[in-house]
Amino acid sequence: MWDLDDQNSLHVKAKKKLLAFVRDPQKVRLGRTAERDLSLTPVRKLGLLQAMGEFIACGAVLKADFMEQTGDEAFIFEYCHCEGIELYVKASFKGEGRNESLFVFSAHPTRRW
Repeated sequence: MWDLDDQNSLHVKAKKKLLAFVRDPQKVRLGRTAERDLSLTPVRKLGLLQAMGEFIACGAVLKADFMEQTGDEAFIFEYCHCEGIELYVKASFKGEGRNESLFVFSAHPTRRW
């Protein structure tokens, strides 16, 4: 796992792409786990996307990692604040070109142990 660094042009490009996608709800899909996670909170998709955009815009530390099963790069919003709840959000880009979307794998309250 690594932090996206604003001194790295590839990281800056990834953040801009993430912002563009979260600002267009039709380009974002919630997986079953994320839907289940959110069903246990008052947070809905539009609120989540707004919080993800604010997370990036305010300069919070966005992390990246590779998914174990697929090897795809995933972005981790470790302490994403939404409607008074701190969420752990994991998302990845899926598809290509016009069919590309941002797929949210999980969006559960941050675990504290």
